[in-house]
Amino acid sequence: MSITAAFTRSLDGQRVQCFLCPHRCALQPGETGRCLVRFNRDGRLIAGSYGRPAALLPEAIEKKPLFHFFPGSLVLSLGTHGCNLSCSGCINWRISQNSGESQLPEMTPPAVVAQAQAQRADGIAFTFTEPAVFYEYCRDIALHARQAGLFVVAKSNGFMLPGVLKSMSEWLDAVNMDLKGWYGSRYRAMMGGALGPTLHSLRLARRLGLWLEISTLIIPGFNDTPVAISNMARFITDELGPQSPWHLLRFFPEHQMAAVPPTSQFQLARAVEIGQRAGLQYIYTQTLAHGQWLQTRCPMCQKTVIEREPHHLRASKLVQGCCPTCSTPIPGIWQTNFIGANDE
Repeated sequence: MSITAAFTRSLDGQRVQCFLCPHRCALQPGETGRCLVRFNRDGRLIAGSYGRPAALLPEAIEKKPLFHFFPGSLVLSLGTHGCNLSCSGCINWRISQNSGESQLPEMTPPAVVAQAQAQRADGIAFTFTEPAVFYEYCRDIALHARQAGLFVVAKSNGFMLPGVLKSMSEWLDAVNMDLKGWYGSRYRAMMGGALGPTLHSLRLARRLGLWLEISTLIIPGFNDTPVAISNMARFITDELGPQSPWHLLRFFPEHQMAAVPPTSQFQLARAVEIGQRAGLQYIYTQTLAHGQWLQTRCPMCQKTVIEREPHHLRASKLVQGCCPTCSTPIPGIWQTNFIGANDE
């Protein structure tokens, strides 16, 4: 089901160049890009993972994590093989770091949407690996999904060229984007790509009007120093806004970082404190203080307005998107103000 890829340019001698991400791979016939799934076939760049899901399952929207977008909704999560980064601690490395055969059958975009409807999902999430790498499959699924009245969200590493994100914004409703670290040289060594493009993508997503939430996996010995966390928190506050939700995720040994210890409760608590000092109003982390940092609190009166368990909504007390106690608006996209494609 492979198709000709978007964002490509023909070069001399049947070479092609991909303009999907900052790697800008220039490929001879038979060569494959760094993402492992886009390749040159006789002078054409092929999107090799099109129609080939490597992971497909229903999940709560909170697992993406998206906490201020349709709380309690169900999404059909989909990802393919391949990724344009090679993160040393990737939890999905078995599919992100190879282009192997999927254990799932091929599925056309209409078939994916039909499965989402059969499972009574409210939307579709592109996740597990970088959605930009399977851009064409995402795009076609999203167009069918929006025609069916489903929303579309993504979990992204942000490592893409601006034109790609601009195009994705035409059919995405929300995105959770990673801010994986701060120091450029260490970031490149650990992630296999530069930090700068992701910072630009975060700024651009905000300017494009996408609902944006940010995730940072706190990795001991990599990005857990007070200076690094402070720099990330201040970037979010200054560049994206103090009301941007920031998810602090706990690292567990995985892939090439099996010898690195898990994130401690102290490291998470320190990161939360630093984020608060930077002015961030909505900071979330799962395993700290018996789950108290899973809850959404009104920044004005500090009353809990949304209660959660891990990856699960317990209750929303919002009244038309506002705190029921002091009427302060809580930023987000709530059930009452989403406009689907059928209503546009």
